[in-house]
Amino acid sequence: MKLGILKIRLNKNLFRLRDFVYDKGEKFTLYRDIDSLKEYILVDTEKIHVEKHIRHADNSWQLTDYRSLVEHFTIDSVQINSLLKDIYDGVFFE
Repeated sequence: MKLGILKIRLNKNLFRLRDFVYDKGEKFTLYRDIDSLKEYILVDTEKIHVEKHIRHADNSWQLTDYRSLVEHFTIDSVQINSLLKDIYDGVFFE
């Protein structure tokens, strides 16, 4: 079950705010130099917010923000399609 694998990976790699900022900025800048990277996904654990960055053929990147539990979220490179509520299942916000 691919969603189960995704949830395990997300739960293993929960980000704090400063990590999220680093992953959005400097880390993403470094990752953009990896030609094989086609999608870059950031999951915020402080609030409901997922950022999906997709590389286009011309090397430009497109950002899509997800902020609602009822939104469908896809990761094309691993053929995952689910609702945000499934990704955040079991995550409790303070």
